[in-house]
Amino acid sequence: ENGDIIDLRHVNSASNNTEVTTTLNMGSHAATYTTVTVDVDPVVATPSITAPATDGETGISTSGPFTSSAFTMAQGTDTHTASSWSLMKEGGWVNQSSFNAAVGNTAMLEVVWSGSLFCAVGHSGACATSSDGVTWTNQTGLATAVANNTMFSVVWDGSQFCAVGNSGACATSPDGVTWTNRTSLATHFGSDPARAIAWSGTKFVTIGNQSKSASSTDGVTWVNEPELVSATSAWPLYCITWNGSMYIAGGSNGKCLTSTDGVTWTVQAGLASEISGLVRDIAWDGTQFMAVGATGGGATSPDGVT
Repeated sequence: ENGDIIDLRHVNSASNNTEVTTTLNMGSHAATYTTVTVDVDPVVATPSITAPATDGETGISTSGPFTSSAFTMAQGTDTHTASSWSLMKEGGWVNQSSFNAAVGNTAMLEVVWSGSLFCAVGHSGACATSSDGVTWTNQTGLATAVANNTMFSVVWDGSQFCAVGNSGACATSPDGVTWTNRTSLATHFGSDPARAIAWSGTKFVTIGNQSKSASSTDGVTWVNEPELVSATSAWPLYCITWNGSMYIAGGSNGKCLTSTDGVTWTVQAGLASEISGLVRDIAWDGTQFMAVGATGGGATSPDGVT
């Protein structure tokens, strides 16, 4: 649409600090701009290109994905094909069709970033990985490891992913590709799902239905933590977060609990007055918790108590 701004990026073979004049044909319009090569690719075209010039006019799509859009670039006698280029719309969300191609219509339930890799998990042990969020690869190793159990949650501990799911299914992976089934957790959860997992820097804690909980320092050997059940009278719990000094868990009817060690838990009644339904997730921003509910409620707290 008129006014949409897109940035053009390409890998330039010219020497560093060399100006290159480029003409881009966009439908019936051609835009000329200058890039300056730098030490690190990709080179960013300056200024940004507005396309198309008139509403409804044919031009390069600004709806994404932009890689391999149909255009050519002439630089002297050389012609660079779309494989050398990508177009990125300035601002807004971009649909990543590679993810859809990797997982199909499978419901994906959580995604985590390791520092170099996204790893998403979901129904029937579905798993996909990506280093950039654009190009995704289906990873069948998780489904094989957990016998196609649905995996609700995944976390990165600095050296491995750990995913948990139905019937206490658990698996670990150093790379999101090769997964190893960890049966110890299932002995504590039985037929109940492990719905969420958190990592404190030294310990994994996972929670689920009937307020079942278990902890592990390595994701392999799990220890049952029955005090959570005692504190809650077996509430269904759906989320858990670590903020640097304590775990906080949320569940049905605004239920909230905190623990400094994942063993001894304290019920915190304050959240229920703000979120009456299911507490679906809780996040920490460095100064406060943000809790969100399945029926649209939201609440903040500096300490998980008030």
